Amino acid sequence: MNTKVEFCGKERKFKRCPNKTLKDYQKSIEDIQDKLTPLAERTRDFQFKITELEDEMKAIDKHIELLEKLEDASDDEIRECIALTKDKIGLQKEIHQIRKENDDADLEDRKTYEDLDQQLRESYGQFAHAIFEDFDVDEIEEADTTDLTLAPHLSEIYRLATTGVKQKEVDKAVQNIIKDSFR
Repeated sequence: MNTKVEFCGKERKFKRCPNKTLKDYQKSIEDIQDKLTPLAERTRDFQFKITELEDEMKAIDKHIELLEKLEDASDDEIRECIALTKDKIGLQKEIHQIRKENDDADLEDRKTYEDLDQQLRESYGQFAHAIFEDFDVDEIEEADTTDLTLAPHLSEIYRLATTGVKQKEVDKAVQNIIKDSFR
């Protein structure tokens, strides 16, 4: 195999790698991603609650606006406007509380994110060591953003390279992965 890829600052030549190693690598990445899923879902749920409450506040604002446009508002309509204003203030406080809870959870999760990021890097390094000639596991610490964009796709690039395609096709696949990361 003469196919090469630029990774961690050097042109890397592929070497043969057992299929089990490819499967183990994919499994380790999936395990790490599975640990990230609940954290991302919780953040999404916080945002969904906030959006729901903001929509409710907009509806209250419209209702208050209509009540304020009445020329001879009755006492009941004035009381309704006051009650809606209180409801809106309550919703604003609830949104603030949800944002604070989300921020606190993010702060608590920062260590988890850092640990998972380190696990990902280690996994990338171990896999790169398995598929590239002359790649030391510690070289993953030299990875730049392009390398970290390619790292999750190394198994795809490896499979392509081992099918005997020309260097030009491997280069194009790498370019497409990098280009797609900007979308």
